[in-house]
Amino acid sequence: MVNIKIKMFLWMKLFSIILFFIWISCSDNNLSHVCSDPEGSEDITISRCNGLDNWDRCYFCFGGEKINNTDTCLFNNCFKLYAASKDSSWIFWSWYFTGGCTYGTIADVGSVSCLGDVKSKPLLPRFGYQVTPQSGHGYVVSFPDGTYGRFFIQGILKNSAGRDTSVYMTRQYPF
Repeated sequence: MVNIKIKMFLWMKLFSIILFFIWISCSDNNLSHVCSDPEGSEDITISRCNGLDNWDRCYFCFGGEKINNTDTCLFNNCFKLYAASKDSSWIFWSWYFTGGCTYGTIADVGSVSCLGDVKSKPLLPRFGYQVTPQSGHGYVVSFPDGTYGRFFIQGILKNSAGRDTSVYMTRQYPF
């Protein structure tokens, strides 16, 4: 009688283990995709331009800010986070500083998990001079010299009143 109870106990334990493994294998958690930022990328925070108050924090440039001595441009391949008023929508706007600067175009490649998921360059007709920034989206920028950069918006930061104040992103150049 004791022998039968031990056998039933072992069969129930085996059956429970089998059900557990079936349950785990049917889980909808997909752990096969791990997203990481590529080597050479950097995290930056950009604020909306408020006239001359924060001009140095509302632009982001690709390829380094200073360029060669023969050019009169201090900033090259830059974009500005701009809104016409506190209540209007933000845009990333290709910004041209005078004096021989170059500027680029930008394309939204849609929702991605991180910068590493921005893997290809869109066709040229998708590029424009401005886009509306969206959290969780990837972007590719194109420049006249044939180089490309990319960035990913990790989040849009808000102030205590609930208004958007800054964009937190990861960028990489060249791409």
